[in-house]
Amino acid sequence: MTQVVRRNATTTGDTQMIGNIFKLQRSCRAVTLAAVGLIAMTAAGASAQTTTARITGTVTGDNGAPVADAIVTARSITTNLTRSARTSGNAFYALTGLTPAEYEITARRIGLQPQTKRIRVYVGQSIGLDFRLASQAVQLSGVEISAQAAAEQTERRSTEVATNITQEQMEAIPLSERNFLGLALLAPGVRRDGGSITSGAQRANNINVFVDGVSFKNDILVGGVVGQDASKGNPFPQNAVQEFRVITQQYKAEYQKATSAIITATTKSGTNNWEGNAFGLFQNENAIGRDYFTQFRCDSLETAGAVCPDKPRLDKYQIGADLGGPLVKDKLFFFGSYEGNLQTRAADVTLGTNIAGLAQKTLDSLRTFTGNFESPFRGHLGFAKLTYAPRERHRFELSANIRDEYDIRSFGLQDSYDNAEWFFNDVYTYLLKHQYTRGNALNEASVSYQYYHWNPIPLNEDKVGVRYTNVLKVGGRSTRQDFTQKRFSFRDDITYARSGWFGDHVFKVGTNIDNVIYDVIRPLNGVPQYTFEPSNGWAFPTTAAAGFGNPDLSADNRQVGFFLQDDWAPVERLTLNLGVRWDYESDMINNDWVTPDSIRSAVAAWRATLPCDGTQRVREQ
Repeated sequence: MTQVVRRNATTTGDTQMIGNIFKLQRSCRAVTLAAVGLIAMTAAGASAQTTTARITGTVTGDNGAPVADAIVTARSITTNLTRSARTSGNAFYALTGLTPAEYEITARRIGLQPQTKRIRVYVGQSIGLDFRLASQAVQLSGVEISAQAAAEQTERRSTEVATNITQEQMEAIPLSERNFLGLALLAPGVRRDGGSITSGAQRANNINVFVDGVSFKNDILVGGVVGQDASKGNPFPQNAVQEFRVITQQYKAEYQKATSAIITATTKSGTNNWEGNAFGLFQNENAIGRDYFTQFRCDSLETAGAVCPDKPRLDKYQIGADLGGPLVKDKLFFFGSYEGNLQTRAADVTLGTNIAGLAQKTLDSLRTFTGNFESPFRGHLGFAKLTYAPRERHRFELSANIRDEYDIRSFGLQDSYDNAEWFFNDVYTYLLKHQYTRGNALNEASVSYQYYHWNPIPLNEDKVGVRYTNVLKVGGRSTRQDFTQKRFSFRDDITYARSGWFGDHVFKVGTNIDNVIYDVIRPLNGVPQYTFEPSNGWAFPTTAAAGFGNPDLSADNRQVGFFLQDDWAPVERLTLNLGVRWDYESDMINNDWVTPDSIRSAVAAWRATLPCDGTQRVREQ
């Protein structure tokens, strides 16, 4: 929508139209070469699988000879689900697609003593774990379990600069706002940016957050993450996040649409035991005291016989619960969580000091808009997940995440409550994911749908806005905004581990196809705004702003990405991370838009009707 401003000025400027009102990425096609790194195996890195981990290694006999056709099995301690692999002719095995958890890893071969090690894997890790089996009489029973000590060294192969945030850290470190992104500050170089985070001296627009492999990228507003632009809420319920990983440099090719920090999180799943948690935090005005200066003013008022205003209502209630367990033991599991954030804050509206020359009647009218006004915020987060493993090779996940919040905001100090706006912010995400393993191969396919709605609405659209410069703004806020992003996404990644070809390889190839619909309605100055200044004795507005035209900036965008990467270990203590990525976007709203002649003519005609005395000029912006 076109915005026209009438202003006293000494020169005449040309008409300037606003063609694109939201910032998006500039490139439609991009080819990215992933980092090629050389690292010693003592480096504390990890693999860049989006939501899973992998374990690779060798199985040898007590004489060091390779053991072919040994079976290596990972069994989850909490769900009893298993994943198996067979060693190749040179004793190499790979367990891919492991969900972050604690596992018993058992290697067995007829004629050799089975060996079991216990290990915890975290999201994104690639761990090297070797077995040496002793000879014994032929048998398949009588397994001796040797627990792996936490201090035992494991190999981790990656050039990524990354930090894993564990469940223990999430439970032990208090976060008053319960935004799990706040824990990303434990990673070096990461800092807060509003309700989001960033790193590498970049803005939050350049980050990307993946939850169970689903991208939460915000294409149409700032903040990097859907729902985090100018919001008091959280992107995801903290009690549903199992753990996450913060990558700040040298990302692998599988990650898209980020040049700053990348967050990859995995959610909790049900186990073979029914378990639940609940929490609550309550605060009201009785838990908040007046500061020294406020109390001093109150004492002065009471001494003078006046009444000290009551303390503002400052309620804060955070409540939540989660529950998970088996619907069918060892097969079907459920997990669900809820978090509520119910706050009522307050803001003082006061007159500014620049009141000289204002008519007493106007001043008395403005004083009726001052006082203390409540600012309620209500946020609700819900998450539910079903996990189904009918057989060892198959694993299905179906999940839904709902975020619903509203706020009354944008007032206080010299902005009256009339200037406030309703702020509605909703994000709904649905995911169906399937894992299939066969030998050293893993296929991960997912289909997701995400709906994001960001909708500030002036509280008083029927009132013209009037600002007395440095005194008070009364009347309605200038503009409502209605932004919707709907993303339907398909992703398929294939991982294959192979020994030979001049070393050990873990290949990964994948593609993502996203159909994104942007519904954007933003009428600039749909509520006319007038500004009075003392330069003319407050006699008449020095600036008038009104908008007209078509405010629809909607568009459809097709996003396609393809990547190929290889973690190649030519020798035991050296790994090369190689990768290439190609991305295409059909319409990122960065077209070279030119104002149509009809619009320019309409603006010029409207300008000619403005009541000017001939000595003042008009400038549109």
